[in-house]
Amino acid sequence: MIFNIVFETTDCAGKDISLCREAIRAVIYSQGKLLLVRTKKGDYKFPGGGVIQEESHAETLVREVREETGYKIERVNDLLGVVIERRPDKYDSVKIFEMKSFYYLCDIGSKQEEQNLDDYENELEFKPVWVEPDNAYLQNAGLIAAKADDLNPWVDRETLVLQQLLLKYFGK
Repeated sequence: MIFNIVFETTDCAGKDISLCREAIRAVIYSQGKLLLVRTKKGDYKFPGGGVIQEESHAETLVREVREETGYKIERVNDLLGVVIERRPDKYDSVKIFEMKSFYYLCDIGSKQEEQNLDDYENELEFKPVWVEPDNAYLQNAGLIAAKADDLNPWVDRETLVLQQLLLKYFGK
């Protein structure tokens, strides 16, 4: 594992966790590019999502990558890292929401089919794209620096992961 990050806002100090969610995310790298999902807001995210009851990490990756990108995972390889996010719970002001994201290196097949997006993913116009890791990092970091009002909640997390991958995995 190359990274293990705890990311929390100062608003979380001394509060109890109301809900802990587990998500699994795919790092798919080929020919110098990452397969990421780009939204209409211009940010990049790793394909993946929440674990459904009784689902393994590999099963979650297969389902989520297929839905968000149209590609089929052929092999789940090494766990590259974990990010634990803690933010104020938007439904209970005295609690915090915790998300634990696991990032796995994955191989996919060459055939791409249609996406099968959720309503919010359709609204954000999720589009699978192959992008150089440093370009994705710079784009997300630029959105954070611009303090965009409608920044997607995952941009901070994904930018930290891109930074860690650039430093420790891609050697940039």
